[in-house]
Amino acid sequence: MNKDQEKKEQQQQLAIAEKKIALYVVQNYSNVKSIKFSTFKFNKQTGSWHVATQINHDNLMTFSLENLNDISEETIGIRYNLKTFNLKKKKDTTKNINDIKILKEELDAN
Repeated sequence: MNKDQEKKEQQQQLAIAEKKIALYVVQNYSNVKSIKFSTFKFNKQTGSWHVATQINHDNLMTFSLENLNDISEETIGIRYNLKTFNLKKKKDTTKNINDIKILKEELDAN
């Protein structure tokens, strides 16, 4: 596999990871209207991927993924500040990602 193919496959895996993260958020928290994703970052030292999300413009939640091929609630690390995170956990997990707006952070070309 050449570098272009590897990059394309990685982008596809990251797009799937983004959808799974968005699905986790809408299924587990009430009143999610939008999710803005920053750019995924790879940590060479740990071999894991990290992404920050801004939910409803004022709730920051970060995710750590150790394996892009195995993404589930059990394998994702989730962090947020208890003092500033205002979303409430919910019991009903029927909402899907089609009900929210998903935004991506614009990349800086410099």
